[in-house]
Amino acid sequence: MTDLEDEDLRSDAAGITDWDEHDLENDAAAVGFEKVRVQIRSFEETRVVSRQDLNRWFDITDRSLYARVMSRHLRSDEIDEIKKILSLLIADKPLTWKKPVAIFTAAKQ
Repeated sequence: MTDLEDEDLRSDAAGITDWDEHDLENDAAAVGFEKVRVQIRSFEETRVVSRQDLNRWFDITDRSLYARVMSRHLRSDEIDEIKKILSLLIADKPLTWKKPVAIFTAAKQ
């Protein structure tokens, strides 16, 4: 990924996917919290991605961030091909889904 593409993705996803524990600590401190402590835990679950999920992910008219970013860099036929491949590989099949969760404590006077 080029720096421009990386910056493009970050600008679309700003605040949604580009945070870390330091960002959360700083944001909490900025609104008056003290003694901020943040822990990031990773959780795994078995999840089935439905065809409806895939349709939503790839639907530009549905305001999908994923589709919007892809459409800036790929032709519609390329996006359709990716969707087709993912449909064959993961649609309606169990897979391991990993997600980070931020747990933080803070005090406010």
